[in-house]
Amino acid sequence: MDIPEADLQLCIKNGSCIITMTVSGAAFIHLMRHIGVRGSLDGCGILGVLHKIDAEALISFGTLPWATIERLVHKVFIPSLHGAQSSAKSTVFSQHGIEKKYKEQDTSKEELLVVAIDIGTTYSGYAMSFKSQKYVIHTIFNRTDKNTSKVPTALLLQPDGIFHSLGNEALLHYNIIDEEELNKWMYFSRFKMKFHKTANLSRHATVAAANGKELLAKRLFAVFLEHVKNDAINQIKTNAACDVISPQDIKWVITVPAIWNDKAKQIMGEAAYEGGLASPRHSERVVIALEPEAAALYCRALHHISPLSQDSEDTTLAFEPETRYLLADFGGGTVDATVHEVQSDNRIRELHHATGGAWGGVYIDQNYVQLLERIFGEKMIEKFRSNHQRDWTDMMLTKFESAKRNIRPEGTLYLELTRPFYDFMNGEATSIKECINRFDNDDVRLVRGYLSLKYPEVKKLFEPVFSNICAHLKRLLENHPGVKFMILVGGFASSELLQTYLKTKFESSFGLRVIVPPHPSFSVMIGSVLFGHDPSVFIRKR
Repeated sequence: MDIPEADLQLCIKNGSCIITMTVSGAAFIHLMRHIGVRGSLDGCGILGVLHKIDAEALISFGTLPWATIERLVHKVFIPSLHGAQSSAKSTVFSQHGIEKKYKEQDTSKEELLVVAIDIGTTYSGYAMSFKSQKYVIHTIFNRTDKNTSKVPTALLLQPDGIFHSLGNEALLHYNIIDEEELNKWMYFSRFKMKFHKTANLSRHATVAAANGKELLAKRLFAVFLEHVKNDAINQIKTNAACDVISPQDIKWVITVPAIWNDKAKQIMGEAAYEGGLASPRHSERVVIALEPEAAALYCRALHHISPLSQDSEDTTLAFEPETRYLLADFGGGTVDATVHEVQSDNRIRELHHATGGAWGGVYIDQNYVQLLERIFGEKMIEKFRSNHQRDWTDMMLTKFESAKRNIRPEGTLYLELTRPFYDFMNGEATSIKECINRFDNDDVRLVRGYLSLKYPEVKKLFEPVFSNICAHLKRLLENHPGVKFMILVGGFASSELLQTYLKTKFESSFGLRVIVPPHPSFSVMIGSVLFGHDPSVFIRKR
């Protein structure tokens, strides 16, 4: 076979996967000699070559299995490029919506993609996108509930302290452990608030598991991050049908509340190193993103991410040049609020440092617990909580969390009292119905096994938290006139009750629009991917 004088473009295709590489004629002949003399080339891949001066001339040389193509590219073809002094370019292919870039072996170690990990108080998740398509963002963490990409912020360690599972798997396994073994296992949930509640946080700070045993907070986050990292890499390999991605190919972004102090942020960075995301020597591979900034990037990019949504169009109005907006991030544990102004070059200037407090959704949970204590007795609730840890977790994390988010303005809240709780109360020589009758409140009733709270009682759960939030947002607006939009993001922002409350308080009195973007609970997670691609978009107040 004569060696072509011009460079050729090698095309390898397998369904939606394509590899293209500009190569010298000598390198192409080297490859043909390796595969062209070995009989039948059966499989699903199509191997061909496209001559640069004739874009329509595709010459097909047969078919190859995808595994063979992958082996050829990495073990035969790429080495041959260097031997033949080829002018090979970077290579890109995609499969099932995941894309991957290969580079020559002697190129720099620039990251190929960004993976952002959002550890929330109640739910956590990760998202990713490749540098060549930063707005094609993938969220694939939760494989047991197809309605969400997040999992409960839960971690389960075996009696010997070895990792067992996280997220839904941790919660499910914790619920089936034998009673006599339960106290040996370490189950952690909602552990993020430790970093906010502890004023003088140190590297020696600990977090208590459900059984009372303690673990260093930094170690706990390191274990969580390590196994999210492993899951992310496995998902990339699985969806891309090859085994070449490593942590060194990834820029990792970890989200933190803006109101965390520097010590807490530093410990989170150290936990990332301990979890194997990067090493201090390559600290540039780990980026700490402030949650409100990440959420702002999500909102600004909605016309790229979800171009057909009317909500996307409304939200992006807040990001026109010379527009001021207040962004409030309503998480499970904290509420962060900041004021930004969009510059003429589309960069975002911070006018007010993110500030806030511990006014997240979990504080409504605390008010609900106090209500249960008033109805059934403080000692009774504490006994159930201590002796039936997983049943208490199910009643609060699963049952109440769902009801809390879905309550409508002026609506009645129906809260499921689980069978274990019924059995416990009956075993204590009392009944749930008797306790509710003694409570003697017309707004609290037992309806077909559910604790029914009419709206006046619901307000008592929500209003103390809402009142603190409104007072803080009002101060920010008074100090920064000209704000045209208030953007609500975070998991708690999906509460219709919260949305209505804030619209009533602020839209007419301050002449602004309250906007909730599509999927507010994903705003930080997805926006932090965009932050990883371009953190310079923000001009922070000094």
